Amino acid sequence: MNRTPVKSSFIDSIGYEGDTLEVAYKDGGLYKYTGVSVDLYQSVMGAESIGKALKEQVLKGEFDVEKIELEIGEAE
Repeated sequence: MNRTPVKSSFIDSIGYEGDTLEVAYKDGGLYKYTGVSVDLYQSVMGAESIGKALKEQVLKGEFDVEKIELEIGEAE
């Protein structure tokens, strides 16, 4: 999934495809949140504070979460 770099103190980039939101954090973590609507994705990406919007609208939501483990040599 292609991700877009964002201005945030703890998020590196965000991608969206189908109903899946993929978030790469600056600490190296990569997570997929499924069941996310396109409206919610657009709301987060259009927010003044993307990090705050993600915390309030996605991290506190009831979405399935999967941590993505990258293989050695695999690009994020």
